[in-house]
Amino acid sequence: NFSDPWPKKKHEKRRLTSDAFLDVYKEILKEGSVIEFKTDNRSLFEYSLKNMNKYGMSFEYLTLNLHADIDAGKLDNEEPNIMTEYEQKFMVNGPIYKLIAKFN
Repeated sequence: NFSDPWPKKKHEKRRLTSDAFLDVYKEILKEGSVIEFKTDNRSLFEYSLKNMNKYGMSFEYLTLNLHADIDAGKLDNEEPNIMTEYEQKFMVNGPIYKLIAKFN
């Protein structure tokens, strides 16, 4: 499911791409593992890009409109897009943002 964007600054530590969570991911993920992140919230996506970049992560895939990329055949990833219930619900309201990143 989509993560909660926790839009208030005082709740930043609860975002799944905050420093606290990225520290945990860096510790537990095997070398070469990737993080796949999708959201319908533009502010959360931008925050996540900035924070992952701060951690020196590399981006293997990035789109500002996942379903347009799928429809246009632009999705390089061979794996199918597995839609969450929230993705299905919110994609009619606007684009779905997606990134695939890994620690260097």
